[in-house]
Amino acid sequence: MTSPPSNTDYVTYRQVATDLQLPICEAGLDRDTVKKLYESKWIYLESLRTRCFLEINRGESGSLFSLDDYRQIVEAQKKTVFHMRELIRSAFFSAAL
Repeated sequence: MTSPPSNTDYVTYRQVATDLQLPICEAGLDRDTVKKLYESKWIYLESLRTRCFLEINRGESGSLFSLDDYRQIVEAQKKTVFHMRELIRSAFFSAAL
């Protein structure tokens, strides 16, 4: 029997929650690939944030997501954007040299 999508989303989120806060390992990858990985990560986080927001505000007692989960997801988004900006900045300055 399969879990409802929200349960699956939550279980997957809990499995990778700590990793979402970390930068992507760039070893052996070109900048374009790393940029695409960060974009994909941000899209996943935005989808997760939206799901979390909706479940919290639905007000049902069966929701697995908590306000703390929401805060962690938003923090992971901020860190992801920071790393994307740093990647773009370093590419810009490397090209300028």
